Amino acid sequence: MKNIKCFLIIFVAVILISCSDNDSTGTVDNNPSEEWTIVIDEGNGEGTMTLELLPDSTITAEGSWIFEYDERYQVTCDFLEGEVIFNGSDFNFETSGTAQHSGNNTSSEFSIEISGMLINGLGAGNYQIKFLNVNWQESLEGNWTAELIDGDGITGN
Repeated sequence: MKNIKCFLIIFVAVILISCSDNDSTGTVDNNPSEEWTIVIDEGNGEGTMTLELLPDSTITAEGSWIFEYDERYQVTCDFLEGEVIFNGSDFNFETSGTAQHSGNNTSSEFSIEISGMLINGLGAGNYQIKFLNVNWQESLEGNWTAELIDGDGITGN
């Protein structure tokens, strides 16, 4: 009987300890992050980019850029989890995703390389994007500017 009581006490203690670490709303992401708004090619597009500092000191980027062309079409490019390499305020990363074309309602896988500088809540740089759908323009490249709109803890803003 004594063994059963000890087992029950240990069992209840383990349950209480494991439950106390979980919040009913789920896990909370306390990683530093920054959200940037992007202007592409002096107004021919726009987007967002979110940087997140992970516990292992890796910085990732995700976002969505919308390219405007032929004065009536948009190509929306959503990308996830590119690993960002910083050297002071200079940075670069490569990532990929799926793009949607508003004119012909098709999609294309793409890869994008983004580089530039982020400092004091402002940024600027270059991009090059390559589309894999043979019916699409093969690539786009140009410039972007950015402004920090939320968060801190990554670029020293």
